[in-house]
Amino acid sequence: MSSSNLLFAAAALLAIFLLSAAEATPPPQSNIPVSWLPFKNLKAPKVTAIAQFAVKEYNKFYPDRPPLTLVSVDSGEYLKADGTNYHLYITAADRYGPGKYQTFVFEYPTGIWDLTSFVRMDRD
Repeated sequence: MSSSNLLFAAAALLAIFLLSAAEATPPPQSNIPVSWLPFKNLKAPKVTAIAQFAVKEYNKFYPDRPPLTLVSVDSGEYLKADGTNYHLYITAADRYGPGKYQTFVFEYPTGIWDLTSFVRMDRD
């Protein structure tokens, strides 16, 4: 067996060993809570900024609809896991009047926000 074949075989065995060891190792335990936590202050600047971001992104996604403006943040909670998920119930208004909406915004560890859901809740 040539030295290059022997080296290849040794590398393949090492890769198989490392993969099987990785599968047998349990994931590290985390101190991150796995339940949603309510916001302590719905008027906090960050909560308001997240709600305003959600409304702004909704308006960008639906440019042909009457634009919404944020009226209030009615309730909210967050969950930290590989970033932070924000779940807000807000009141927003367009030229026809106010409506109740449920929004989800994800904040990546880099600080970038992404609107993942924006749904009107008070229509039949």
